[in-house]
Amino acid sequence: MRPAGAVVLAGALLAGCGGASPAPGPPAAAGPPADAPATAELRQLRSDRALHRLEVTVTAREPLTATRVALVAEGFAPLPPTAVDTALPVGSALDLPVPYGAPDCDAAPGRATATVTTVERGDVVLPLDDGGLVARLHEAECSEQALLAAVEVTVAGTLVETVEDGRPVLTGALRLQRRQAGERVVLDGLGANVVLTVRSDGDQVPLRVLGPDEPSLEVPLVLSPSRCEAHALAESKRTSLVTAYLGLGDRPPRLLTVVPDDAVRQRIEEFAARGCRVLAQGAPAG
Repeated sequence: MRPAGAVVLAGALLAGCGGASPAPGPPAAAGPPADAPATAELRQLRSDRALHRLEVTVTAREPLTATRVALVAEGFAPLPPTAVDTALPVGSALDLPVPYGAPDCDAAPGRATATVTTVERGDVVLPLDDGGLVARLHEAECSEQALLAAVEVTVAGTLVETVEDGRPVLTGALRLQRRQAGERVVLDGLGANVVLTVRSDGDQVPLRVLGPDEPSLEVPLVLSPSRCEAHALAESKRTSLVTAYLGLGDRPPRLLTVVPDDAVRQRIEEFAARGCRVLAQGAPAG
């Protein structure tokens, strides 16, 4: 079973949108013209995932000052340019953060380009070397849409604080509520959390299966503080996010982030802080 736990703002899910097989990867991006003032790559940092953005890494061949950047990726809706106001020294690779639009799950992903508006050259269109990133994002985003169209995943609102082996414990449930009939939903396991250990009542794989004719399913959650370092506690907003590996039908499970409602989030965050104080004091809880 995957490590018990529950937080990380990731959220990439199943294969293919609406049950279709994944489309073949797009052809490699054509290189920039020999006289292009820069080259560019597309990548995504871990911190970008929660912000729904990418990084256009530009390496200038001549001094440039970028004022705006816009991403055009086949299979995704275009967004207005993003202001950047950044100097691009020759030979230095600098990241220009840019959001990406909603996926068109009826279209196949394709090549990506960045339009960088510069003081010196005006609009410069740069083909992006993405290493298959656009295709992977398209698959993940469309898979998440398919999963969330089939089932709603929530953390149950009733949480009970108890003590287990002298350690503070918060118990609740992960609820899967079917939105439409169709394929089974497989809960393969739980993800990781920066502060809390999150486990259920078994270690079988898959953990649970919501059958095609079942309306809902509740899986016990047991949360206890385990990483109380200052840098972990500083990310309190991530402490209340539960992650789970979910799959639709026979597709491979992917990681989904479940965001509890505000009251539940506050309860989990307060429990984590209080539980860490108890552990730091070395005193038994309760």
